[in-house]
Amino acid sequence: MEVGSQLVVQEVDDGMSEASVAAIDEKAFASLEDIADGDAEFIAEVLNQFLMDAEILMATLLAGAEAGNAQEVEHSAHTLRSASANVGALRLSRICQELQEMGRVADPDGCGERAAVAREEFAQVKRELHRRLEKTD
Repeated sequence: MEVGSQLVVQEVDDGMSEASVAAIDEKAFASLEDIADGDAEFIAEVLNQFLMDAEILMATLLAGAEAGNAQEVEHSAHTLRSASANVGALRLSRICQELQEMGRVADPDGCGERAAVAREEFAQVKRELHRRLEKTD
């Protein structure tokens, strides 16, 4: 995700367990806040754009997984992985990284199950980001 003239990317440590990471990682989110330099309106714009884009990407990912379309899974998971990391949704980013790899090697086994996990995690991310957006109003 491009933020101003800077690109924010938070890579996810493969050693993290899903249970050990909150829906939004505070350190990663603080990086976004630092770039915004306290501009709550800018952060709200970034979060709202993420939520709109991620909704479409998640629908595409789920449809691709259901249809066994490895290329669609790989592409949507790749894009959602990066965007999620940019807003601090590291657990979702990690799940998308796994889905991206499944799509890359054209391994449809488990894609549907993992995509369902991504959908559940995205619901948590949405709740948390909406909560943060309410604070900026």
